[in-house]
Amino acid sequence: MKIFKLTFLFFMLCLQIKAWSVTIFFDDFRDKIFTEKKYIICINKQDSSIWHWATRTLGSYEYARGKELLTPTEKEHLNTSVNAPLFLISNKFINVVVNACPAHYDTQVANSLNDLHQIVIMNENHIFYIFPGIQRVSYKPKKINIDPMAGLSIG
Repeated sequence: MKIFKLTFLFFMLCLQIKAWSVTIFFDDFRDKIFTEKKYIICINKQDSSIWHWATRTLGSYEYARGKELLTPTEKEHLNTSVNAPLFLISNKFINVVVNACPAHYDTQVANSLNDLHQIVIMNENHIFYIFPGIQRVSYKPKKINIDPMAGLSIG
């Protein structure tokens, strides 16, 4: 009976080690597919001409890694409308993305203003959450007051 118990415990220990190593392998594999780097842009929800690149405390630009996704065709099943290409964020960058922009701004990722992507997060149960977003920012020319007489000396 003792041999049976010891064999059983050894077998269970081997199974746990195998499960643990498979989990680590899967996590490493999943991180390797999230190789694209995109910068985080904050876009005002009311006026898309007001935007800024998210920055870190020391001034460098904030970014996230992930991979571009094909836009789903069954839009009625999504919690948010899809207005731009989708970018699935690596789980390592979820906190960065969630905390990058102020409350009245939408968070998106891009490498340029012509490359906006909506952010997608997937939890452990494979449930997707799509952040709100737009396809492009709008531009409003800034008014510059130029005094035509500035710099001229009279006399």
